[in-house]
Amino acid sequence: MAKPRRVGAEQSETRTTLLDVTERLMVEKGHAAVSSRQVAKAAGVTPALVHYYFSTLDDLFLAILHRRSKSLLEHLQRLVEQCDRPMRATWNALRDPRNTGLLLEFVSAANHRKAIQHQLAETAQRIRSTQVELLGPRIEAAGLGDAFTPAATITLMNAVAYEMVLERSIGMVYGHDEGAALIEILIDRIDKA
Repeated sequence: MAKPRRVGAEQSETRTTLLDVTERLMVEKGHAAVSSRQVAKAAGVTPALVHYYFSTLDDLFLAILHRRSKSLLEHLQRLVEQCDRPMRATWNALRDPRNTGLLLEFVSAANHRKAIQHQLAETAQRIRSTQVELLGPRIEAAGLGDAFTPAATITLMNAVAYEMVLERSIGMVYGHDEGAALIEILIDRIDKA
């Protein structure tokens, strides 16, 4: 895929505002409700200025995806380096609806926008492999058995967290407390190892 054309300066305050507004609109109203007119109105600018910075909505969405993935990777690195319980901290971050809600909107957008689908898959792979790389030694040190490889454990944590946020968004919470308690037993054993 060709690199998206960006005209406006990447470090400009206006560009950052457009990204912030679009991200908020995606979470509050869903990706399908986002248009250059909606973004412009929410940001207090003209639609032409939105297009000055982002030629297409895909370019705008991809810029958000890039910014969020960079932020998530930096956050994960800090968790592992600075937290006494990095598995717990990672679990809590995964269950935060602000993080997962945006991811779910990207998954939904990816079903209709192939450029986003490709980039989302690549980004998710990079984040998951970084989680395994950074947290894997702790998981192995816990000696949980052959089935609990770092990749399997991290995938399980991610899947349960994302599913809980998705279900909670439609008002379904049955089994969440029990599921979370099970994952927390696992992460407590890992963090204490």
